Amino acid sequence: MRIGFDASKIMPPRDGIGTYVAELLRALVAAAPEHEFRLYGTLHPIRDEAVAAILPGPPANVSLASQPAPESGEVDLFHATTWSCPPRFEGPLVFTCYDLTVLSHPQTHALANKIHCLTGLLEARLAGALFLTLSRHAAGELERRLEVPPARIRVTPPGVAQRFRPVPPAEGAAVVERLGLDRPYVLAVGTREPRKNLGRLLEAWQRLPRPLRDRHLLALAGGRGWLHDDVERRLQQGTGIRLLGRVADADLPALYSGAAAFVYPSLAEGFGFPVLEAMACGAPVIASAVSSLPEVAGDAALAVDPTDVADVAGAIRRLLAEPDLARRLRDAGSERAAAFSWQRAAGATLAAYRAAAAEGER
Repeated sequence: MRIGFDASKIMPPRDGIGTYVAELLRALVAAAPEHEFRLYGTLHPIRDEAVAAILPGPPANVSLASQPAPESGEVDLFHATTWSCPPRFEGPLVFTCYDLTVLSHPQTHALANKIHCLTGLLEARLAGALFLTLSRHAAGELERRLEVPPARIRVTPPGVAQRFRPVPPAEGAAVVERLGLDRPYVLAVGTREPRKNLGRLLEAWQRLPRPLRDRHLLALAGGRGWLHDDVERRLQQGTGIRLLGRVADADLPALYSGAAAFVYPSLAEGFGFPVLEAMACGAPVIASAVSSLPEVAGDAALAVDPTDVADVAGAIRRLLAEPDLARRLRDAGSERAAAFSWQRAAGATLAAYRAAAAEGER
């Protein structure tokens, strides 16, 4: 089968979607050498070195298209991974829907992003696409909000990149020191945008007992997103806070591994990669009890109401004050992360490709 794949998001720096696209592509090519993969850059051109970083060589069954999107007949199937449908392709379409927060939480999105995502979703719906979601929650949202029939949806949970493993303190010390973290720290990772709920996290931090805050830092890792001015103002007023900005991929495992606690108070997610990454690195996790996050965390995290500042503060205080609880969550998180596999994700995705291609032949 000739598979067209939108690889726009493999270009660094990568966000959560970029992680999904890069790791899934790596797993697909390894699992299906009998298929041809043609990579397109619908959002921007893809550089050869970005492909080589994921697929050294590249393998003989991988090629880089010269145009942004395929035309009909050029490939047997197209996988849209960036909310964009190819305008001149009339063959079988597989469309990854990461979440429907543009509809459930529209106030957390910039206007341009809402238009981009909704346009792609509606075009895919009209084209009869087979939708992939990363969680059962996202699948349910597609059914409720866009009335996509369940038969047109496949849930394909992702895995954890191999680099996310516990880093011994002696090995991670250089990274932690370089990032200016000179005492134990609570870590949050995510783009600075409203849905990540960093404003309430900052409020929760300020509610902790002063002696506890004096002994710890709150470290925020992630690049600037959109509608972030309010969070930026609050950061200026807080104490014991380190704004790390976007942290290099190579440094993230050490940063996760060294955290006294990892906090993910997001208001809504289609999956929540940082939760799984932190667990894989052995950090004890606090996660929102909303949207897809209970599916990801299971019983291996302290679940909190992300809109309740006192609940978030209480969970942080417990993890910092109760070593046995932190140890139990570290062990449970490591086991939980091991249950997610990119090989299984690739297998489920290939099954969706075969189903979509078979429909196209009827």
